[in-house]
Amino acid sequence: MTRLLISTTCRNKPFDQASGYLYVFDLDAQQILRRSKIIEPPYRVEDTNPRGGIRGYKGIAIRDNCVAVGNSSCTYLYNPKWELLGKVSHPSCAGIHDIAFDGDGLWITSSRNDMIYNFDFSGQVKRFINFRESSAILEDIRWQPKNRFANLDILAGELDFRRPNTHDLDDWDQAHVNSVAVLPDGRILVSTGLLVNQRLSKLLLCKKWLKQHGLWGRILKLNRQLRSVFSLKKDVHTDLIVKPVTGHSALFIINQDGTIKRLLLLSNVSVPAHSVRVLEDGSLIYLNTTDGCLLHLQLDDGRVLSSTKIGEKFLRGAVQLEDSNLVLGDGQDIICFNLQQRNVLNRFRLSVDPDESVFDVKVLGRQFDLPPLSFVDHTGSELLNGDSLDSAR
Repeated sequence: MTRLLISTTCRNKPFDQASGYLYVFDLDAQQILRRSKIIEPPYRVEDTNPRGGIRGYKGIAIRDNCVAVGNSSCTYLYNPKWELLGKVSHPSCAGIHDIAFDGDGLWITSSRNDMIYNFDFSGQVKRFINFRESSAILEDIRWQPKNRFANLDILAGELDFRRPNTHDLDDWDQAHVNSVAVLPDGRILVSTGLLVNQRLSKLLLCKKWLKQHGLWGRILKLNRQLRSVFSLKKDVHTDLIVKPVTGHSALFIINQDGTIKRLLLLSNVSVPAHSVRVLEDGSLIYLNTTDGCLLHLQLDDGRVLSSTKIGEKFLRGAVQLEDSNLVLGDGQDIICFNLQQRNVLNRFRLSVDPDESVFDVKVLGRQFDLPPLSFVDHTGSELLNGDSLDSAR
């Protein structure tokens, strides 16, 4: 029996409804074994983004007798009986997407401020990488963000990025660092899901001005009316009829000496790319969510070995099975895919809610029990207190 542990996010949900779930899915029986209520991120009421934002459970990492699962603000560590081993949270690390074990710690992406962090299991920051300090390697696409963050301010947590109202996301999220994977030799793979170039930056400034003057809602209303009049199909990635200005996605490898090399650059990207994963043979996969393509890459030079269109909704989350097949998330669905033959073997509907979307997927070993029906009831309501999250400072 192959059991999958799957995190989801739910868009457009009022604050009194769950913003995501954690599932255990029996792939062979095509059956949901457990759907667990998550620990909601603090300050969710301050997040006005209806399309996701800080909602739901995010990345999952599993190693030996430990599973790590995070919401936008905090990563929780559990043993096979789902007893809490510890939690990792820091004011400077937020918008968590991917989590990866690395030796005696965790790499955690911080999409809200273009950074990744390496924490030990007690929650202390061991190392961090600020991609705005490395912007020189991206001059060819004119990514030139201001480095607003001094290293001492980062470590001190001077600005709490877990609280949406403490910062302007359009100013701070310029690269959307959203995926990390650790190679056997200690090198790190990192995805900058959506690099905001000058054209996209100007578009975001225009959108910000329209929102400030109460005009953005009118534009969306007119857009819906035009779609209805002309019977236009809604694009899953945007509410607008006219496709927005695009940016880039990039994949980097960080060497043990700290040097950074770019492996891949994707152009004409309108939504972030996701989920870089290392396969058993040493090659890589990377999900181009904009066009729904799975990219199979050579590790040494980033050469694209194949590109296969398989996503119909929102391609995100990937894991390799023991039989070398892949399982990927695509909106409400999970897809079983044969990479060698480049064909979809099966597609399973995980949820009937059109606003629910797979975020991450991992294989759950036999040593793990089913998770609790409610993590809040099981783990303790004190974890909902925002003050308790500062234990990692």
